[in-house]
Parts: sequence; C-alpha cells; structure tokens
Amino acid sequence: MNKMIKDYKYYCKDKSHRGELHDPTVTSRIQGGCGDTQELFLYIENNIIEDITYQADGCGATHACGAYVCEMVEGKTVQKGMQLSAGQIINDLKEIPEDHHHCAILVMLALYQAIGRYLLTEPENR
Repeated sequence: MNKMIKDYKYYCKDKSHRGELHDPTVTSRIQGGCGDTQELFLYIENNIIEDITYQADGCGATHACGAYVCEMVEGKTVQKGMQLSAGQIINDLKEIPEDHHHCAILVMLALYQAIGRYLLTEPENR
C-alpha cells in the first residue's frame, strides 16, 4: 500500500469513489453504534480489486475513511486489501479526531465483510 497519502481534509471532500458501483462483484453494509453507515461496492476480477466505491451516511470522518480505503485498495489483490487495518488508517490520516477513530474500524469491517463474501462465493480465489 504505497500510494501517496493525502491528508484527512482531502479525503473528507474527495468524491472520486463515492456512489454505487454498477454491477459489483460483492457489496457490504455496516452500521456502527454511532448510527453512521458505511457501504462498499467492489468489482473484483482475477483476484484484483479492479474498482471500489463507497456510500456513507455519517460524519466527515466516515466519508474520509471510505475514500481512503477505496484509494488504497483499488488495483490491489484481495490479499493486499486484507492487510489494510484500522490502525493504519488512523496513523495515515492523523487529523481524524480521536472520538472518530471508530470510523476507521467501521470501514474496515465493511471491507473485510466484502472480501469474506468474495472468498466464500469464489472458492477458486482463496
């Protein structure tokens, strides 16, 4: 995951990965205890996350984490996607308020859920 990291405010405003993906391979939707919702749409071909988008209903940190994850895993293998962590998001996007660190966990739960669904429905890709 060696793409250039932009700052938290950039990801709050970034809309390049927002919206529903047409004909995704897998989707996931997680609602946090705070009420925020993170939904991911992944198109995976030959074990590569070719395209990924998100929809979020929540605060700026929820949007920033969704945009960051999309940027970090797009074009990567499913296995590389599984290596990303909430801790890395918090570390890379240092300006996420401490009381919003759970937003990183929310998006990672959504990513792991989507990847898990892919691996369980596409056993030849394990």
